[in-house]
Amino acid sequence: MLPIIDAQPRDVLRLFRALHAWHAALDPAQYHCDGPDAAYLSALDDRLSGGGQIFGHDAGWGLVSYMVVTPDARDAGPLMRARNPWRVDHVYVAPTHRDRGLGGALFAELERRMTAAGIPVWRVTFHGGNTEAARLYARLGGVPHGGALSKRL
Repeated sequence: MLPIIDAQPRDVLRLFRALHAWHAALDPAQYHCDGPDAAYLSALDDRLSGGGQIFGHDAGWGLVSYMVVTPDARDAGPLMRARNPWRVDHVYVAPTHRDRGLGGALFAELERRMTAAGIPVWRVTFHGGNTEAARLYARLGGVPHGGALSKRL
């Protein structure tokens, strides 16, 4: 298995662009891929400045997978309990390295970090048409929580 390393925005730029292209293909009415590298890097920098982490599999010549996680804390309110989950913001494995267990290994690393930090829950959202992602998250123990529907007019 390839080693998992902490990464910086520039390390994942190529993979982030590929993930975003996938999102644009799934929902071209919402997403486009016309942004310059600086826009992609800024989006990743924003995740880090909010306490996020980026890590991925290093193939020796670059990353072939990555995950971005961000804290998703909410203070207690009059009707809700406080919570402190980590949100999986991005997860991507290059097509050349799929079906090798890298996605599962990224989540295992996430859960190792969460355990060390005393964080009990991860959350992830995904496009309804991304059935591969849904199967991976379910296989890793993710269960439906809440839901969202939309209708484009």
